[in-house]
Amino acid sequence: MTGYVLKRAGDPLRVALDWRRGYLRPDERVASPEGCDVHPARGGDPSLAVTTTDHDDDRTRLTLEGGRAGCVYMLTNRIRTSGGRALCRTIVVRIAPDTPPG
Repeated sequence: MTGYVLKRAGDPLRVALDWRRGYLRPDERVASPEGCDVHPARGGDPSLAVTTTDHDDDRTRLTLEGGRAGCVYMLTNRIRTSGGRALCRTIVVRIAPDTPPG
């Protein structure tokens, strides 16, 4: 997973964040998700939402719904590791511009 995803406004998007690559120590795992925050960039439309979350030892998975065409959002996901560390990472979510039919 890169730090950037493109989403269509009308379609849900499932995003997986792999914490094993560059975040977790070799002896750690994702112990618990600690929440998500979504903020529109530059004070834009606040309609993007995280509707479901789950996790395993290495990843958190989120479902994103909504968003306004052409808007950019910052999504921050937080976890607690089995070693007791609190980690967070932020990705950019861009909502694809509407395309006219035909």
